[in-house]
Amino acid sequence: MKTSKTIFAMLLILSVAALSLSACQKQEKQDQPPRSDIMLADQGIEARIEKISPPNGIVAGKAASFKVSYWKPDPCHHRIGYKAPISGEQLDLKIFMERKEGICAMVMVLEQMEIPITFPAAGSYHIRYKGVEGPDSLKVLVY
Repeated sequence: MKTSKTIFAMLLILSVAALSLSACQKQEKQDQPPRSDIMLADQGIEARIEKISPPNGIVAGKAASFKVSYWKPDPCHHRIGYKAPISGEQLDLKIFMERKEGICAMVMVLEQMEIPITFPAAGSYHIRYKGVEGPDSLKVLVY
């Protein structure tokens, strides 16, 4: 009788442990943003940009410092770089992040960085980026 109680208790403990692990794995999957919210690139995860603030008086051939605010999915993500290639009159701005290991608070974080951009010639340029609600753009004049 004692053996059957011991076996029952062990099975109960193992069942509770298995359900707990299953719930944790399910929670981790829910913590990830939906696939439509991120774009996996060779550099990491692309951030959604909240706002781009261009400086006053952008001059061709000189670096202009743009203030960029972007969202991180949680505090465990950190910026690993950005790309700002210019093709004709268009610039495609992307900020990349990756996730650090560890337990994170379930809260999005707004961060800001400055990005130096040098435009090759005077004119009107369109900066394309991934905004909070999807693709977005900003028009800037370069003198």
